[in-house]
Amino acid sequence: MGIQYFWHDHPLEPRSVLSDSKAHCYVCQKPVSGYNYKCPKCNFFLHISCLKLPLESLHPLHQDHPLTLLNQLPLDVSNNHEIPCNKCKNPCSGFTYHCESCSFNLHIQCSIEEYSLNLEVHKQHPLTFSAWPPNGFESFLCNMCGECGFGFCFFCKICQFVIHVECSLLPSKVKYGYYQRTCNLIRVQSIEDGTGEFYCSICEKRVNEKGSIYYCADSEYIGHLGCMVSISELRFKPAYKDIAVSSSDLFDAQKYHDNTFDNRLEMQLGKDEDEELSKMRQRFRELLTGKDKPVSYTMSHELEQNFKKLDHFSHEHPLVLDDDYQNNGHMCHACWLPISRFPYGCTKCNFFLHKWCAELPLKIQHPVHNQHSLSLLSSNPHCGGCDACGHTLEGFTYTCKSCYFNLHSICASVPRIIRNEIHQHPLILCRKKLYSSKCSCCKEDCIGIVFECEMCNLVLDFKCALLPHKIKHDCHIDPLVLTSLVEDEEDEYYCNACEERRQPNHWVYYCAGCEFSAHLICVVSELVGGFPKEAMLMGFEEKGVGGSSSNMA
Repeated sequence: MGIQYFWHDHPLEPRSVLSDSKAHCYVCQKPVSGYNYKCPKCNFFLHISCLKLPLESLHPLHQDHPLTLLNQLPLDVSNNHEIPCNKCKNPCSGFTYHCESCSFNLHIQCSIEEYSLNLEVHKQHPLTFSAWPPNGFESFLCNMCGECGFGFCFFCKICQFVIHVECSLLPSKVKYGYYQRTCNLIRVQSIEDGTGEFYCSICEKRVNEKGSIYYCADSEYIGHLGCMVSISELRFKPAYKDIAVSSSDLFDAQKYHDNTFDNRLEMQLGKDEDEELSKMRQRFRELLTGKDKPVSYTMSHELEQNFKKLDHFSHEHPLVLDDDYQNNGHMCHACWLPISRFPYGCTKCNFFLHKWCAELPLKIQHPVHNQHSLSLLSSNPHCGGCDACGHTLEGFTYTCKSCYFNLHSICASVPRIIRNEIHQHPLILCRKKLYSSKCSCCKEDCIGIVFECEMCNLVLDFKCALLPHKIKHDCHIDPLVLTSLVEDEEDEYYCNACEERRQPNHWVYYCAGCEFSAHLICVVSELVGGFPKEAMLMGFEEKGVGGSSSNMA
């Protein structure tokens, strides 16, 4: 499946573009890197966000007529003179939103700037203008008229209330009848009469329970929006359409489910990756897949014993590799997880390390903090937590002494690309500004390091991205699957495990056959609430019903 763009002759496909490719977006002329759209036949690039800009739509800065997106202003408008943007007053060039009737013009950048709006129908929180539907979706359901919407909208960052630009212009009060009684614009869900069904007093047809109405509480008079006022026709035209692509050179969705594609992506992203970090991640893969057995060599007993000895910076005595280790309940002093096999140990001091932990490199260059190298410390003197998972610094830590940036050794080893079975595209490890985005799973503010789908704007914080996809728990007889349920946010939903209320837009563990749903914290409290090393091991190991939550690229 590809897309046909309005201003390009060839189908476009999503591709990963290297940051050093010097590619620029056709619309905004800004550099392109990561997942974006590209023409396989010519040097044409397009940001996903720019692709989704509407070809025609009403804009709140010009409410009289819809604006049309032009790649250049018409000659009869420009007349070889500089035409200023009506917002910033700077000359317009390149792509511009234009109103032919009023000669109104907006730069692309001015047209997508966020700003706040207060409406009576949602007075508890301000609404924010957005050029795209919230949460990375292609469309939204307007909470005013109850109809589907695309492109420009107003939404609430706190409770996901979202409306068309056209609906934001509706009056908050209207008069009706001989006595000119006042009807207020309100949400249908705010009325409660015990029946759950409401009918328009004018046309006598049922009102949309997901939308809004005009309502007089004194007389219980109800009116459809369209029956009470004149509603502007929704004017929206997309700049692209989905098309079927037969060429073998174009993007094939199946490639997203092929390890070779992920490996190519890993190679592209890791082109300049630190060699020590690459080796550490490779050993981490071997650890999780049970391929970390000590290599057998033919050598004398004395030479073999010397080969198994390790002088480690964290301990005063040499550590010896025990490849016949019997599980004695020892804990690793690096990660504080139980040791089940192949430890390096000092029996004199009862000091043990996993083989993988003992062989960690002393310095790495990590992509989420590439300005400085990170040094391995056996105990971290810095206050605070891990900059990936947010939890207390325990055991071995990679730290930047200049910036006080810290990563648990396991967090530093997590692959740069993972697959989450609830989402069709690869998720890429990246660093965002603190609290600049919310996790699509738990809806909490992300602390900085996240896994992101650059095609869909889906963002998962570190701990949620590594949750097991399928899990067996005592709260339910059948396996539970991590699921993003589509539910009406105005209804009440309860966790079947603790019987407490849950938020409908939060991901849950779910059994479809029994319609059993549970809070994440109720099923994996030991994973969600604490240092996520257990979650990683549980999520990546391929055993039993646990399966894999995230496949490593």
